[in-house]
Amino acid sequence: MFFWKFRRNIPPVRLAILLLAAALLLSGLTACGQSKEPRILVYAAASLRDVLTELGREYEAANDVHVAFNWGGSVALANRLKRHAPGDVFISAGAGPMDDLEEAGVVAPGSRVTLASNSLVLAVSDEAEQSNQSLDQTLRDAGLVGLADPKLSPAGIYARESLESMGLWHEIHEKLVQGPNVRTALAYVESGATEVGIVYRTDALNSEGVRIAHPIPPESHSPILYPAALLKDSRNPAEGVMFLEFLKKGSATSRFQAYGFIVGDQL
Repeated sequence: MFFWKFRRNIPPVRLAILLLAAALLLSGLTACGQSKEPRILVYAAASLRDVLTELGREYEAANDVHVAFNWGGSVALANRLKRHAPGDVFISAGAGPMDDLEEAGVVAPGSRVTLASNSLVLAVSDEAEQSNQSLDQTLRDAGLVGLADPKLSPAGIYARESLESMGLWHEIHEKLVQGPNVRTALAYVESGATEVGIVYRTDALNSEGVRIAHPIPPESHSPILYPAALLKDSRNPAEGVMFLEFLKKGSATSRFQAYGFIVGDQL
């Protein structure tokens, strides 16, 4: 009875707006009540996005635990975690960022494991003409060369080490286009923004827009390893440990291999 008296005193347009707002509010409350809050927050290197996205879905389906990811260059992610950004697991594309977090006391002692390894390649667009040039000559002749920023990403550190080993870092430095992570360097080549890019082999293999022109000699840079660890201030340490154990099991290692990573005894 009160509603109908109330309704008669409100203009029709305003009443419609109020009813719509009430419906949306009730819908939002229902959705909030039914949503599944993230239980594991993983900071992971951008080069792992494809494989970890699949593995995250598989883990969710089997354990009814939501896995959320923050992607980026490993150095940049480690810097965020040193400033006490909340999270549960860190997976780096290099030993250096993980070493820094261990020294800073951010990583849970004894939780560090190595998941996989990778290699570097020089990628070119699928549309580029085939060439018999050597690796160093291809780099010299390229107009622009894409790579990850060594200050933000281990992929950039490896690329710089390789270019320095070949005596090319200073020679081609002015035509280097540096991105925040290796996926950005790959995108430069895919879009044609750069003629070539130094990226991980896994990224080149799983891209539809580039092909591998040359492998980068592994002896020209530090070993490319993917360490993972539980964060000491994890709000969900039990779930974080279980997720790390899952990533070391057969089904997960097979998925890493399918994407071109080196795992198991090959590390």
